[in-house]
Amino acid sequence: MMRAPSALAVLTFAAPLGAAAGQWDLQGAVSGRAFAADGPQAWIDGGLGRLLEGGTPSGERDSGLRGELQLGLDWKPSETWLVHAHGVLHAEGSASRGATGGLVEAFVQFRPELTPQTALRLRAGLLFPSTSFENTESLWQSPYTLTLSALNTWIGEEVRLTGLEAMVVRKTDRGDRLELAGAAFGVDEPAGALPAWRGWSFGDRLTTAGERLPLPPLRSFEPGQAFADQQDKTQPIDDLEHRIGWHARARWVRPGALRLQGAYTQNGGDRSLHDGQYSWDTRFGQAGLEATLGPSVTLVAEGARRHGNGSVGSRRSARRRALQGGLRPAFLEPGLLAGGPRRHG
Repeated sequence: MMRAPSALAVLTFAAPLGAAAGQWDLQGAVSGRAFAADGPQAWIDGGLGRLLEGGTPSGERDSGLRGELQLGLDWKPSETWLVHAHGVLHAEGSASRGATGGLVEAFVQFRPELTPQTALRLRAGLLFPSTSFENTESLWQSPYTLTLSALNTWIGEEVRLTGLEAMVVRKTDRGDRLELAGAAFGVDEPAGALPAWRGWSFGDRLTTAGERLPLPPLRSFEPGQAFADQQDKTQPIDDLEHRIGWHARARWVRPGALRLQGAYTQNGGDRSLHDGQYSWDTRFGQAGLEATLGPSVTLVAEGARRHGNGSVGSRRSARRRALQGGLRPAFLEPGLLAGGPRRHG
């Protein structure tokens, strides 16, 4: 597929808001692009394409505009408490089958200092896993590229931790920092459907709570086929079976020099069909590295790999075989990136 954006604009802003009770901060990001593309129709329009821009349903050249407004609001009633909400509005073509907007992230945070060297951070709500070395700016934005890596494109589309996360931060005498975190979460059993049915993608679209996204018109979904009972949409943030998943993360930081991280996530899905959606048994490990090579060059690398089954199945062995290995994210996204050390949450 050929894609030729003819115009692109991105604007971010942050503004403190005066208030009698606590500190209020408003953040925002506005982006827009014009495109001309041929090839398969975009997946968000219900086509077989893997990108957000594509051709017409017949594969002919298409053009259009796409924009996005993201807003975040932080309220800090004290030094230890934070309430955060993040929403998005999508300006997409009339063929888009996604939601116009909604809630991306919302949580309450309590961060007391236990000792001068040790702090505790508790978060409860709907939140991204704090694993990305790419999306390090407010509102889960990337300071490096407009299109995200395949790994973080997928996390933005399907992965949220709806539950409780706890993290302990320990600082050493020489300034190094060790972070140990764990989370128990639910409402994410469909995660894994998009890379399995559609394939991996590159984009920047963040899914909202309750949003239903189109699946490609595969022959296996047609009546009489193996997956005729799968509906033509997936709702990534959905509670299909009231099961609990878990997430664990360890990170070591030498400020201004090096960051190393390892993480593991298991969503707790049981690989069964629930009201037209499969509950995916999604388990994956992640590794990340960020090295400051000079005053204006940073090397960032991230990778993920599926562990365990990572697929869906049913009592019919043919269906199980069809989706064995449906989720195997094994890739690495390295790059030399201009700019000094970034701010990390």
